[in-house]
Amino acid sequence: MILLPYLFVTIVLVLVQFSVHRAMGPAVSIGDEGDYISCGKQADPYLPEIFLRVPLMAWMSKQAHRYSSNPERVLRLASGTASMVSILLCMLSAQFLGGVNAALLIGLLLVVMPGRIILSSHLWPDIWLGLWLSLACLILVYPDLPSNLRTLLIGSVAALAFITRFDALLLAPFAGFGLAPLPFLEWVFILLPTLFVFTFLSIRNARRYRIPWPDTTWMFNVMIAAGETGKNKAHKVHVEEEVQKVLTVWQPLEYPDHLSAVIASLRNLFARPVRAISGVLVRLWASLGPDSFVLQRLLPPDGLAYPGISEKFNSVLKIVLIVAFPVFTSMTVLALLVVAPSLPVFLWPTLAFATASLIHNRTRYRQAWLPGAALMFITAISEPGFWPVLLSTGSMTKWLAAIALAIALVCFRTRPEIRENP
Repeated sequence: MILLPYLFVTIVLVLVQFSVHRAMGPAVSIGDEGDYISCGKQADPYLPEIFLRVPLMAWMSKQAHRYSSNPERVLRLASGTASMVSILLCMLSAQFLGGVNAALLIGLLLVVMPGRIILSSHLWPDIWLGLWLSLACLILVYPDLPSNLRTLLIGSVAALAFITRFDALLLAPFAGFGLAPLPFLEWVFILLPTLFVFTFLSIRNARRYRIPWPDTTWMFNVMIAAGETGKNKAHKVHVEEEVQKVLTVWQPLEYPDHLSAVIASLRNLFARPVRAISGVLVRLWASLGPDSFVLQRLLPPDGLAYPGISEKFNSVLKIVLIVAFPVFTSMTVLALLVVAPSLPVFLWPTLAFATASLIHNRTRYRQAWLPGAALMFITAISEPGFWPVLLSTGSMTKWLAAIALAIALVCFRTRPEIRENP
């Protein structure tokens, strides 16, 4: 009987994914999706062309090209599978925290999140980071796990996340803060795997490519943040426009000129602390609002990823994408206001990914921390006495605040991907 919710959610997930993607038509790779596909054809898939990246995505591309005549389909199926496993892991965590009903609720919630439905068939690493976060949350809440084993497993998952995207460097220390206080040895278990991988990749890349870093995308992202900070307040940031501007500066350079440009960018950021902080707040607001990346980079008329989608379905999907995440954000805030729970242990690894995305943010990055946010929402509404308090007259002010937040997120959008068509 305990397996029935998992079977039910899996069936619903397959039906939803199949129905939506059939209606959308075949996806066309855009942006650096093409890099993730093509690198597997190379003799050295890790060779930096524009960026040096941590190796997991390139390794998967290499395996897809080695064993399949259609590597792009394999990579898309792998991403979809990672999304499905992530949901099932979240269900297990919710069951430990709130019972079978909580497991069923979080499974259905994640299944119907429109951004996840669409991005789970794409090749960016965000879905994979969501998988590692789901696994980390499960390890943190799994009962009766020896402390040494728990910290060692968390450290290993953090290392996996790090070789998926450099931003995950924060996962190990943040997860340690969630478990603190810890003995010194357990801090070693948490931090050492990521530090070992960081050092190994730095040495290998220095020998192969003369770049003593595991990854250079973080440098590019810092340059984007500095460029946005230097703009006049009246100038509205358009994410793709900023990316292309920095790219024109980045491409002619070679290491160590990249590092010099980053140091100059950091000086600009520290020279304007107020603007830098306001930029972080703007990126935070954008990350909680409508899914601008899917709306403007994937869907017509501005996006190019789904040329075969019908106009009617595209219009409906856009409305859902505008409303869904702001409503999720406001309901999560409402739930936390109602029960005011103690900080859950999985808050910290969730904050690791959320914090990293505030340097350079696109709304697809939130797929990395969505599992943790969903767990916070579901555990809050599963608290004893939640529903009577929520429906009482004393919660009216909190309801109004949540509704106002959702409306504000929908109406006051920041950091669109591109300029709106006139």
